[in-house]
Amino acid sequence: LSRFRCAPGPSGPGAFCIPACAPGAAWAGRAWAGDLDPADPRVSPLYGDLSALPPMLIFQGDADILGPDTIEFARAAARAGVDVRLRVEPGGFHVYVLSVPFIPEAVAALDRSARFVTGVLRSR
Repeated sequence: LSRFRCAPGPSGPGAFCIPACAPGAAWAGRAWAGDLDPADPRVSPLYGDLSALPPMLIFQGDADILGPDTIEFARAAARAGVDVRLRVEPGGFHVYVLSVPFIPEAVAALDRSARFVTGVLRSR
């Protein structure tokens, strides 16, 4: 994570973890937040109460600019007692899982998702 600069960081209010050199990244963060405080859970679920979330399976590409926030979200959910599983795909880009049937890793993610949902439903 050393190539990322957080302002002020996932542990503090208003965090947007972005590569420091990404043109327009600060503008995009402000545009996403609009009139809301960046620490508002509607802007970043990292700042909300995660304890009531259902079991989650998260797929994240390691080449995705939003990767650090996704990983921190998974960690925070786990600390809140949520059954969360995180798969970080080497070389995966933002929303790579939507590339079914063109990318084998996306097909594998879809298969894992089906098994995960089936397991959750059977356990209830």
